[in-house]
Amino acid sequence: MESEAAQLKRQIEQEYQTANSELSGIAASVQHAFITKSMEQVAILTDKLQQVADEREVREFLRKCKKKAAKLIEERRATR
Repeated sequence: MESEAAQLKRQIEQEYQTANSELSGIAASVQHAFITKSMEQVAILTDKLQQVADEREVREFLRKCKKKAAKLIEERRATR
């Protein structure tokens, strides 16, 4: 059975991936709204994660998620 922290981490990663997957092919206003909603969900999930995981672990996890998201954005830019 997956721990609560592991479930929250998986959900946060999914929100980052979802936000990044919607960066191409839709109107800017729709992109903004969609990404804003995903990042709001990340904030909610992060608050929950902070309640069940060590602060240092949460910071490191978020750093990795942001780094992964930035890499995906750069890869998309390179293929345009």
